[in-house]
Amino acid sequence: MSRPRILLLAPLGWSIRNYLRTAVADLLMRHADLTVATPAFQDPNLRADCTRRGIALAPLRAYALGPR
Repeated sequence: MSRPRILLLAPLGWSIRNYLRTAVADLLMRHADLTVATPAFQDPNLRADCTRRGIALAPLRAYALGPR
């Protein structure tokens, strides 16, 4: 039986920090494979931290917030 997979969408830098610098990521990873999709997926520091912790990264196209 394979593990469940969770995809976190983290379009802003502070949201990445909230997921990865707290116990949230550790809790999720105990129960599932975790991937974080972010515009910052090529940042070397983020990649190194995620690799060390076993978190996969995926690209997420940046978008601009504004009225429609």
